[in-house]
Formats: sequence, C-alpha cells, structure tokens
Amino acid sequence: MDAVVRPDARVVPLYDLPPGESLTAIATGDQPIHVLALPLATALPAIPTIKWVGRDERFDIIVLSQVSAKADLDRIAASEYLAPVGDISGAGVSYADFHAEAPTEGAVHSACAALMPIVMRIRDLPERVRASNDPDLLLLGRIGTRDRPLTAMYDPTRAPCVRYPVAGRIPQVAESAVRLSGSGHLQRQFFDRLHICPQCRSSRLSVREECTKCRSPRLTEERLIHHFRCAEQLPESRFRKGPDLVCPKCDYVLNHFGLDYDKPGSVLCCGSCRHVSDVPAIAFVCLDCGTRTDADDVPTCDWFHYDLTALGRHALRAGMLGPDRRDGNHLIPGVLSRSTFHELAASCEGLYRRAGRPFAVLAVLSGTGTAATAPKRTAAIAADMIFDMVREMLRPGDAMMSAASGPVILCPETTSREARRLAKRIEKHIKDNIAVSDAMRVAVVPPQAAFKLD
Repeated sequence: MDAVVRPDARVVPLYDLPPGESLTAIATGDQPIHVLALPLATALPAIPTIKWVGRDERFDIIVLSQVSAKADLDRIAASEYLAPVGDISGAGVSYADFHAEAPTEGAVHSACAALMPIVMRIRDLPERVRASNDPDLLLLGRIGTRDRPLTAMYDPTRAPCVRYPVAGRIPQVAESAVRLSGSGHLQRQFFDRLHICPQCRSSRLSVREECTKCRSPRLTEERLIHHFRCAEQLPESRFRKGPDLVCPKCDYVLNHFGLDYDKPGSVLCCGSCRHVSDVPAIAFVCLDCGTRTDADDVPTCDWFHYDLTALGRHALRAGMLGPDRRDGNHLIPGVLSRSTFHELAASCEGLYRRAGRPFAVLAVLSGTGTAATAPKRTAAIAADMIFDMVREMLRPGDAMMSAASGPVILCPETTSREARRLAKRIEKHIKDNIAVSDAMRVAVVPPQAAFKLD
C-alpha cells in the first residue's frame, strides 16, 4: 500500500463513501478538491478531480511532500488552521491528519479520500468560524471537524512533554482548552500530572538521588559492618584493608562472620564528601536549562483530555463564543459558565437562608439520555437537541449551565412543588420529541449536588 493512516491520525468519517465509489462522488464539477502542495516548487502530476492551487488561492487540503515543507506550512495564515494536512513525506509530521510512507500519486489519492470527510465538515461550518483568527473558536472547530476528542499524548520532543494532535498547529492549545473548559464549551478528563521546571516550565526533568550533606549525586550503596567486640558500626569500605576486614576503631582483624561481626543493613555513602546516610535527598534537574530543584519545591502541571459539550457544539454552529471567556460570558441567552452558575446558585441559597426566598435546581440526568448502545455521534446529536429544548423552556429569570451529565437549571423564586411540575414538563417534552432511554429523567437536586455534576 502507498499510504498508512496512523492510529493517532485516524479520521472517523461522517460522509462515508459507498463501497467502490471514488473521489468523483464528492469532488463534483462545481466543487473540485482544491489541494495546496508544499513545498511550492513540487512537481505536480495531473490528477482528475484534484485542482492544484497556490498559497494565495482557496484550498481544501494541504499536502506535504517533503520534510522541508514544514517551514512553508508555518507561514500559512492562522485562519487556515482548520484545513486538514496530509503528510506524504514519510517523516511522520506530528500535527498531520494523514500519513503516508512516500510521495506517490497513490498516496495523494489516499490522502484526499481520507481527508474529504474533514473537508465536508469544514464546509458545513459558519463562515465566522472558517475565517476566524480566534484560537479558542478554531480549537472548537478542529475538535468538531475531526469528530473526536482533544486527546493528550506524551511527546518528549517538546518541552511540556505533552501534545494534542487534534489541535494541529494552533498555538497555546492548553491555555485555550482551559478557557473553554471554564466557560462550559469543553468537558475535561484527567490525563496526567507532570513535574515542571520552575525556571523554564519544561517537563524534561532528570530525577536523581543526592547526598543529604553536599547534594552530590555520586552515591554508592554499601553494607554496614557491626563489630561485636567494640560496637563499631561503619560502611564496609572503612573496614577493608586489602583482602582483610580490620576494625578502624580497635585494629582487631575480623575473621568470622557471626562471631566477630555481622552485616545488619546498608547505607548510602557519598563519593564526594564521604558523608553516610540512611536515605538520600531527592532532586530534579531540568534537561533544558540545567536548573536544579529540591523535590519538595518542584511545581506540577495537570493535563487533561477534552471533548465538546452541548454548549460547545451550539457555539460552533452559531459561530461565536462571546466577548470575554475569562468570566464565561457568551451570547447564548440564559446559559452561564460553571463559575457564574455556581455564584448565582450560592447567592440564591444565601437569600433562602436569610429571607426564606425559595429556589430550586433541576438536572437532566443519565448523560444525553440516549440508549447506552447508541453510537457516539447519535448521542452527541441527542445531547444538542436536549440542550436546545431545555434552553427554550427556560422561564424569565431562570438560568442553566452545561454539565457533563447534561443541562442543569437554576430556578429562582421557585418552590419545591413548582420545581417538580417544571421537571415533569421538561422531561415529557424531551421524551415526546427524542427517542431516549427509560433511565433519562429530569430531577430536582440539592444545590450542592449541582456543583458536582460538572
């Protein structure tokens, strides 16, 4: 075969071609596949259904035929971060969506066939997303068009030692993901906790045992010798004189193990200062900048996997996130970030304690409410529909947030009886319009329980 799709570059197609159908089925006369080949000086074969274009023209797919093409790709505008990249150079470019072993005509065909589902999803996005320079919105677009989560992977070639292949060339992915998670557009799952250099923030660290006195790593483990006659106890090297063991305290020659001496344990001896200790000190040394830090003083960084929430998919369809993601404000009426929702719920609880003003919290439980056997994309579509239906049923003054379990609704000035009636109406509305599992329900939950749903 000319092309190999690596597991970490797998494309899950939304637009599957029927068996035996070629690219002609999707590269029609009015919408051919526009391919930008890098480096630009590459000799390009004439291939039906594919139109080779220059950097200043519109393109659907970027094909890298040589390792040197990476420099050309870095000069492509940020608004093209969504475009899928096919690496047919055999170099295994980390951010490519498709990998092939050699730049052949067959590899070009395979790349276009594998990447066309992504192209179709990009064409379905609003123009505001496709033309955006906002890294947060582009990150949502990358996750949505690749149809798979933003999965973290170990990568020791980078200082952080973690990368997100789905993010492609978008800069500062972790910072964008944290913002989007805080505003409710992404949900996160813990990946790992890595130690980082306090000087340069690299995670390429060497962990070493050191002498507790001089901090030298030149340690050796030696057996202890205990001389019964004078009670001297030192490392074996201090007793050794040629082939004999001679007590350095009383000059007695130790001949018989068990009668003259025993070996009760071992210690660590420093080859630099000759200090003896039972346990070593632990330190980290940065392999990038050389900074040495005691283990107790080394900071850590938590890394997460991320996936779109119903709010994230809604924002992607709308083509907007809002003016300020730092406090979670956005342009979807009634929908709050987690932090703002929790602040409002705490305020309602304070009014209830001080003045007896009622309030209630409702939650859509059992995830999206779809059957457990439903495909992932079916479940995502159902989650979007539930999100929209719940938002449409909000009363004036109500607010909601998107949690991993489903929408959560805050109802100020609402008694328990009114809340139960509202929950039944919302649940009936959902079940009348979507095929959901019997386990899906809308329930009145304690306010503190709502804080744990995200």
